[in-house]
Parts: sequence; C-alpha cells; structure tokens
Amino acid sequence: MGFLSDERRRWYLLAAGWVVLIFLGFTGFMAQKAAVEDRTLLDNLYLTLQLAVLSYGGGGGDLNWRLEVARFAAPLMAMGTLFQAASVVFREQFERYRLSSFRGHTVVCGLGASGTRLALSLAQDGRPVIGVDQDANGSGIAALRAHGIPTLAGDPTDPAVLRAVRLERASSLVALCTSDATNVAIATAARRVPRQRRAVDLRCSVHLEDAELTEFLRGSGLGGDETVRIEFFNMHERGARALVAEHLVLEPGTTPHLVVVGLGQLGRAVLLVAAQEWAEIGDGPLTATLVDREVASRMQALEMQHPGLVEAVTARLFTFDVEAPSRDGLEELTKRLAEVPPRLVAVVLDEESTALATGLFLHRTIDDPTIPVVVRTRGDAGLGASVRMDDEGGEARFPGLRLFPLLDRTCSPALMDGGVREELARALYEDHLNRAAARGVVDPAWSALTDDERETAREAADGLIDALDENGFELLPLRHWGGAPAVTFTADETRRLAERDHNRWRARRGSDGWRYGNVRDAREKVTPQLVPWDELAPEWQEYNLTRVQAMPTILARSGFEVGRH
Repeated sequence: MGFLSDERRRWYLLAAGWVVLIFLGFTGFMAQKAAVEDRTLLDNLYLTLQLAVLSYGGGGGDLNWRLEVARFAAPLMAMGTLFQAASVVFREQFERYRLSSFRGHTVVCGLGASGTRLALSLAQDGRPVIGVDQDANGSGIAALRAHGIPTLAGDPTDPAVLRAVRLERASSLVALCTSDATNVAIATAARRVPRQRRAVDLRCSVHLEDAELTEFLRGSGLGGDETVRIEFFNMHERGARALVAEHLVLEPGTTPHLVVVGLGQLGRAVLLVAAQEWAEIGDGPLTATLVDREVASRMQALEMQHPGLVEAVTARLFTFDVEAPSRDGLEELTKRLAEVPPRLVAVVLDEESTALATGLFLHRTIDDPTIPVVVRTRGDAGLGASVRMDDEGGEARFPGLRLFPLLDRTCSPALMDGGVREELARALYEDHLNRAAARGVVDPAWSALTDDERETAREAADGLIDALDENGFELLPLRHWGGAPAVTFTADETRRLAERDHNRWRARRGSDGWRYGNVRDAREKVTPQLVPWDELAPEWQEYNLTRVQAMPTILARSGFEVGRH
C-alpha cells in the first residue's frame, strides 16, 4: 500500500485504468460489429463513452469478453475516481476532523527544509505532530502527507488556524518560518489561544536567525506562571554546541588549538561555545586560528558583543577567500598548522561543495587521522555521502574527515528537549546529584527520571528565576567568562534566596502528597525536611545556602550571569 499512499501515483493509476477501460470497450464494440453491420466507427466510440458515464445500453449483439470486463470495471473506476476527487476537495475537512482527537502533540509551523526535517524526526520518534504551512502546494506539506503526518495549509499567525490544529491541547509549538518577524508573530498568536483547563503548559520554541538577538531574548521565557512559555533559539548556536560536544575534547592542563574556517553564524557560534567551555576549565586563553575573507571585521564585532572573548581567546587571523586563495595565504596557513597542530578543524562554510573541497585540502595538508577535520553539510545525503565511505561501505575513505550535517543535528527531537529552561533544570539537577553523592546518596540520572520528576526540576529553575527577580536581580547573557562571577550574593541575600527556594520546594512536595516523617522514604513520600525554614535542621539549611552560592556557576554553564536591577 506504500505505492498508493502518494496522491500523484493514485491519479496516475486511475488515468491508466481509464485508458485500459476505454481501449477494452472500443475494441469490444469493434468486435461486435460483425453482428451489427450498420454501426459506424462513431457509433462504437459513442457506446464506449457511455461505458465511462455508466449508461451502457448494450449496443446490440452478443457481449464478448472485452465488453464483459469493461462494463463491470466501469463502475469500480468511477467510484475510485469519485473517492479520489472527494479526498482532494474535502481534504482540509478530513484533516480537521482527524485533528479533533489530538492531545499533547507538537505543532510545527513553517515546513521549509528545517521544519519538514523536524516534523519527520518527531514522527519517527513516536511523537504526535501536526505541520502547518502557508503554501498549500509546498514540498513540505507533500513530504509530511506522504508519511501520513497530518498537515494544515494556512497562516500560522492566525489564531483561528492555531485553534484548528488544537493548539489549546498541544504540549509544544515550534515556529520555524524563514522570517524572524513571522516566528515572533506566531508566538504572539499562540498566547491568544486559550488553554484547556487540564492541558499542560505550552512550550513555544521560536527560531530567530539573528544569533545575537536570540542570546538577549533567551531568558525571557523563564520564571512566572504563564501557561504559554516562549523560548527563543538559534539553529547555528544549537549546532555549534553539538559540534563542539561531539568533536572537541577540552582537558585541563592542555593547550588546545581550534581552527575555524568560515566566520559565518555557525563559525562564530563554534568559537564562542569552545571559548566559554575552555574559560571554565582551562588555564589561560584558547588558541584559535580563524580563516575568513572578512575575518578582522567579524572578529572585532564578535569581541564587541562578547567582551569575555578578548581574554578568553588568542586568535591568529587569516584574511582570504577559500574559493580563490592566494599562494601566500595558503603557505602561511599550512605553516601555522604544522607549527601548532590543531585539536579540531571546523570547516563551516555555507556552500557545501566549497566546504568539502576545503576540508579535503586541510585533511591532506595535516595528514594526521587523529585530528578531526569536521565539514558542515546540510544533511547526510548528497555530496557528503560520496566522501564518507568506500565503494563497499566499509572503511572510511578519508580517515579523520568527518561530516557534520547541520539539519540532522539540529532538527531532531533533541530540539524539543533543549531550551534554556531545560538546560537550567538539568544543571540544577546535576548539582543536586553531586551534592547527594557527597552524602552517600545515589539518585537516578536525568535520563531515568519520569516526566513528572523532570517537570519538578523545571519548576525549580522557574522558582530560581522568580526568586532572583524578587530580590533585585536579573538574568543576563554571560559576559564574564571564567574567574569570579560578576555579582556575588551577600549573606542576607543568600539566606532570603535559600529560604524562598525551600518554601517553593516544600509547597510542591506537599501538593504531590509528601508528608513529614523522621526518616526519608521516597516510596512512602515521607521526609524530615517538610518543615518551615526556621525549623529545618542546620545541616539542611547549610545545604540550601551553599546551593544558592553555587548558582552563578550553574547559570554560567547555561550561558547566563546574574546582574542587579
């Protein structure tokens, strides 16, 4: 049935069936001509057309096998054509009816390359998903329908369209249109769709092409008690984090050398992510070699936006176009790579063919398969597939040359599981695990938590932001990398923040059915800590106080720092 799942193929099949039917009818009536001698060629043609409109009158004479087949096949063909036409004419109504049963699903708005890839990945992961795009004839809608994913053609900034995809019962919405303004408008429209009483909070992930604007807005969806939480993200920043995590090993006591070819959005993000991580664990600045035809101006703009980069990175700049490099430029770059062997070479040019050619050149120049040369591609298919494996699909054709398919890494279920709120929740829980281990307590890892337990950690992140705001602090993009935090809490501020966080935890535990007891028992939901702050044991007060004091470090891992209003 996979063949018949494609609408165009069904039309082709119906057209072929009608051609066969008309052929059988016409040749059948021609063979019948011997019994009816006064019938002309036009008469036979007219009788054949009567078969097509289901008004066959016999035509006189005996029926041969062709006419027997044609007269029974004609009603079946007519019914098939009618159903196919109805599926096209009433498709939207069918889709709206199909959507009426959806709950806890994800709505993907904007079915370009990124949106389509994300919707298909979510569906493959077993998550209910609905696609929305303004272009009814777009390739994205066709691709999703071919995989049985419900779609709706309409303006995603229209609240009526969002209600049609049952947004009031959805758990997530992702705005992935090509315009930042459109994506923000979708989030605004989502706020105007009333939530159902028992529906979970809606997480609205908004993609912004401008990475700097994304960074400033990242914390805007944290804290508060709104039922629609808006989180801004940038594909290149997400991709950079994935690339660095997969291919760059940063170890204290070493002197890592990062080479970035192409300081576009992805290249700048790779440099920033690596520099921030190294500032936290390293001793001294990160060594970097940067290649771009506008490398000086782009690096200067990056340092203005991120002052911490000045102290965190020692960069050697090479200004030339890799598509038409000068001989002197190539010789200097080759000499640099020989003198200071890199830990990672990231070729993150926008043009895939140029990136692959540059990656192959650098791979041959370095001639060390232990040094990864990572080339950014759009996906696993295409040009990248030709350099990955040999003809038999066994050994790597170019050891050390690795592909980084940006869309595959970013347009995945991990996109839904990321976000600032999730990052903070994981960082807080990781801190909890470390403190619990120090007491000899082994709690389950994040991946082993239930959805309710993870939501508790997310609410802890929200509570932290609310507590900071109530005490005169705000969350800002990280500017002070490594070293002392920009703001340190006074003893009185630390106590107020710790007491508020304990009261939030106590209220949540009480609503979950926990009660006071002398010995903690998670199965029976009993704990000795379910008391007011003043009655809390001194060791647990100290636990909460030191946890608050560690907040600046925890926030820095998620790209934030604390500032005063």
